[in-house]
Amino acid sequence: MYIPTAFKMKDISEMIEVIQENSFATLFSTHEGLPFVKYLPFVLIRQ
Repeated sequence: MYIPTAFKMKDISEMIEVIQENSFATLFSTHEGLPFVKYLPFVLIRQ
């Protein structure tokens, strides 16, 4: 997936912090020609 330079994250600890603070994603698609939105949880498993 293309990520613009302004939005690229390289610091793993910063990525983890963002996931912990915003533990869901928004999936946009279409269903039968109409917009469809679904919220998906992020589960962070650190090993």
